[in-house]
Amino acid sequence: MSGAAAATAGRHWIMASLLALSDAAAAILLAADLVVVCGSVLLRFLFNAPVEWADDVARGLMVGSSFFGAASALARAENLGVAFFTDMLAARVRAVVDSVSALLITLIAGYVAFHAIKLGGLTSGQTTGSGLPLELTFHPMGIGALFMTAFALDILRTRAVADVIAGVVATGLIVGLYLAWDYLSPASDCCFCVSW
Repeated sequence: MSGAAAATAGRHWIMASLLALSDAAAAILLAADLVVVCGSVLLRFLFNAPVEWADDVARGLMVGSSFFGAASALARAENLGVAFFTDMLAARVRAVVDSVSALLITLIAGYVAFHAIKLGGLTSGQTTGSGLPLELTFHPMGIGALFMTAFALDILRTRAVADVIAGVVATGLIVGLYLAWDYLSPASDCCFCVSW
């Protein structure tokens, strides 16, 4: 087996393992969320004994399962997208648009992962209203976003280099135009600004 083939097979094995781990985490967190919510409702309804921490735990489990589920959907290309407009584009333009999309997903998922984990560290020692550690909400979000970043990088690496370069240039032009517009347009002329 050549070095390139071994690297591709190894990369494929790693992504498959990460996907299985992401699927398992999403399923376990969702099942735990279902147990907590159903148990809390039944205890409140049948015995008039509400569980004080149920809302905080259910919220954290839902956030974690959402991020791991979104990461798994991204890895399988089952994430939401508007194909109606991109299907009308020429194949070459569509390849560049797909590269821009993969690049933006990678950057945004990495940004979310970094800040969610950072926020988990900053809230260490703080508690929710029911006394549970607050960081337990942010760490699963950050880890799920890390998985999403890894899957987005894997998608980005499958794009043709020329398409990725064109995507980076197109993204840079769009950001540059936005920044120029923002810098050059006076705030008083903004139709969305309201003086109070």
